[in-house]
Amino acid sequence: MAVFVKIVGMKYMNMEKITIKINHVALEVLCSTFDDGGYSGNISAEQKVVRSIMADLSLQLEKKEISKRHTTKKFKMSFKYHEAFALEKHCRMVYSNYFQCYTTHVALDVANQIHKQL
Repeated sequence: MAVFVKIVGMKYMNMEKITIKINHVALEVLCSTFDDGGYSGNISAEQKVVRSIMADLSLQLEKKEISKRHTTKKFKMSFKYHEAFALEKHCRMVYSNYFQCYTTHVALDVANQIHKQL
């Protein structure tokens, strides 16, 4: 009975949003990786969840990229916990599968910013 109450109590736990700082060029490079899929062969349940979350998140990031098109300074972006988790997994996949230096640098930078806060 006590375990049940504890689990129900966690339902209302307030999770902080995860924030990253990124500039427009880096966001544009990150958005270009969404089209590639990146997952081949048999995919795990975790990868399916990440793909599902990234489908919605990619639209949000592409809208932000369009709205910040003429900005040169870094700006903050905040994500819900599950969105940040999926974005970090996506960035780690990009880092391990891409060979363009700047793309891998952006992916690693975003993944590290998120990982520090998770």
